[in-house]
Amino acid sequence: MAGHLKAFARNNGARARLLPSLGCPNHAEAFRWVPWLLQANHPGLPGFIDADDVPRGILGFRPERIPEALPDFLSPFRNEWPRIMSVRNPAIQSLFLIGSAGTVGQTQGSDLDYWLALDRTALTSGQDAALRAKLDAITAFARQSRSVEVNFYPMDLGDLAANRVPSTGGETEGEVAPLMLKEELYRTLFHVRSEERR
Repeated sequence: MAGHLKAFARNNGARARLLPSLGCPNHAEAFRWVPWLLQANHPGLPGFIDADDVPRGILGFRPERIPEALPDFLSPFRNEWPRIMSVRNPAIQSLFLIGSAGTVGQTQGSDLDYWLALDRTALTSGQDAALRAKLDAITAFARQSRSVEVNFYPMDLGDLAANRVPSTGGETEGEVAPLMLKEELYRTLFHVRSEERR
């Protein structure tokens, strides 16, 4: 098993290094800042939702690691970084990219599809709606400001363990399509780790 984990880590690292050189510069930029927007919920940042207790944060995230080159919308908050990025109970257990990102299949028109592993039993209906609104706001910002398509697929850990993959609308409607999405995850997953968020 240790050998398999090392092979996965090497592949993951290679894709992290390759992704910025593929597609367009905006892909690499969005790849760098999407995790930070999932970590924070601040009025001055894209993806802000004006609601109490908005689910946010990624397990294992290192908020003290400030990226060397911050995009324009993050730069004004450099001095507030630890306070804005700190989360006591992260809602996102794991963050993955699925699809062609970081592979020879990535093109100028490729999108960034993020799979969010969550424990939805820990969320109220209001929190679930707030998270969905936050993800939609980040998607809209990426499209309007950088012309990059960013999609989010929040998935419950319990559902995944029981092979229940709910339809998320659009291309994943029907009975077969959600399982195809799960197959795509296992075949193409890229683990977005703290090392890639620097």
